[in-house]
Amino acid sequence: MPNLQAADHRARKGRRLIGISRDLGQRGGLESQYEPLRLALEYLSTHYAENVRMQTLLDITGFSLSKLERSFRKVFQMTPQQVLTRLRIQIALHLLHGKDSVASIGQACGFSDQSAFTRKFKAEVGMAPRQYRALIAERAQAAEADAGD
Repeated sequence: MPNLQAADHRARKGRRLIGISRDLGQRGGLESQYEPLRLALEYLSTHYAENVRMQTLLDITGFSLSKLERSFRKVFQMTPQQVLTRLRIQIALHLLHGKDSVASIGQACGFSDQSAFTRKFKAEVGMAPRQYRALIAERAQAAEADAGD
């Protein structure tokens, strides 16, 4: 169940999006791209619930489309759209600990409909949002039972 453990870990970490473990100073000329990429990530983090347009990211970074996608792939091993989807799923993992409906969480995280949300969630986490929520409830009950003993 590595996907579940990763999902729980991401949910506990809240809005943390990406960690990079290699020495970025050794990437041969990418240093000048870090600040524009940071600004693009900041924009994605604050506008994840909206229909994010690629042109907005191009305007923020000053990059061409090919340079933006190439830079994201080199630094994050993901496209901008993949980063946005991962961010949305991580926020959904956090929100699924609450009482809002799965449909409203999907909408709040920027997914066009519940079907799209469920499909992307399952691809990223390995289970549907309802299954994840049921697992959270099951673990909470087990923890309460252990605490009561």
